[in-house]
Amino acid sequence: MHAPAFTTANAASAAQAAWLIALIGLATAWPALAQGGGEGASDAQIMAQAIREAKAYQRGASGPMGAPPPSGQPLQPALLAPVFQSAAQARNQAGVTLRFTAQAPARFAGRRLALEKATRDQCYTDAPLRPGAACRSVTPEAMDRIVQGQQWYARNQASADEQQRIYKERSAQSDAPCQEWMAALPPDFTVLHIDQPARIGQGKRLQGIQLKGDDSGGGVVYHVQARINQPEKPVVLLLTSYYPAIWQISRSPQTRIAAVWASGYHRQYPIGTDEQVPVLTTSHDEPRCKSHRPQGLPPFASQAQKFSSDRTGEVLIGEPSARWISHGHIASLQKGSDELHSGQGGMAQLLQRGIVRQVTEREYAANRQQRGQRAYLRNQPDAPVQDHYRILQAMRFPSGMYGGYSAHFYVPEGVPLPEGDVGHNSIYLLPSGYCLGVCP
Repeated sequence: MHAPAFTTANAASAAQAAWLIALIGLATAWPALAQGGGEGASDAQIMAQAIREAKAYQRGASGPMGAPPPSGQPLQPALLAPVFQSAAQARNQAGVTLRFTAQAPARFAGRRLALEKATRDQCYTDAPLRPGAACRSVTPEAMDRIVQGQQWYARNQASADEQQRIYKERSAQSDAPCQEWMAALPPDFTVLHIDQPARIGQGKRLQGIQLKGDDSGGGVVYHVQARINQPEKPVVLLLTSYYPAIWQISRSPQTRIAAVWASGYHRQYPIGTDEQVPVLTTSHDEPRCKSHRPQGLPPFASQAQKFSSDRTGEVLIGEPSARWISHGHIASLQKGSDELHSGQGGMAQLLQRGIVRQVTEREYAANRQQRGQRAYLRNQPDAPVQDHYRILQAMRFPSGMYGGYSAHFYVPEGVPLPEGDVGHNSIYLLPSGYCLGVCP
């Protein structure tokens, strides 16, 4: 039977008292600990010193996983030696597991301690602790799983860092399609700039649609119908929107669309022009021409006539025409039902396929209690908790799970950790409750 658990994330008065007692007692216990004895020291005193050393190791470690920091004086903890050190120091998601050395009391020898800096120092150990030790006691098997989870998370973050590095390299380089687009412009033309504001009530939003290549996660897609009747000169269209937007372009028979550039933070989808018209799209995922940044636009953009879509998503530039010419259909842009959608749409698919299920209030409260946090029911015990999911089988995270589109995932024993980008999700290893990712 495990002793009552207290984590350093717990703000309860009992944990604060235990922590204070541990720090006061540490001053008298430390001489014995430093000499390799300390059998008379309490678990709380030993764990207080161990947590301090784990924090010091986290602050100093910057080398390969498991290696001591390449500083002037390598850190040599009196009680602990490294087992695993996360590679995600730069993101302040530093998970570390260390092993008690021979300098620790015999009852701690060979045991491990896992500390997660990003979660207010959640502390887990496979040492059989006495009450008030400011750390959670788990089985050796659970500690093995915690280390495996830290390694999984470090690999995921290393992959995300590599993708960010590649993106920065691409952004710093001049992309050939930009030059080709500029070279295709006619000698004389009219520039029209149409913007889709990111404001509720302005523009037409499409519900329940998922577009190919869109990893925005939120399911916000605008539909802009732009009708152009400008027969005097060839027309160059500059289209901008923060959110993904389908730009359905129509022209009068006398109008010539010379080129189209659609730019935004998220991917843009212009359709409707003739096949030979140069169409350039730039976004955060397509960093051509410095992406959506204003300095990436060509010099003539400052002289463009500016327009915005109305509440219905329509823009008419010029006089109405008896006939409009347009090509392409929205259906050709949509993801298939067999593809995993991004964000909320992807989670709906995983629920429908039985790959995950929503966590109940009872399970939510039990996980909080296991983590040493205050447990409470906000609804009926079997009521589902929004954005909390229990993983039932192997799965991949939907893309775009950042910020308000992130969720909490509970991973039981025997179920593999998910593939794909962790994003801003929280992942709880059951039954220990150890958290990986962005944790409360």
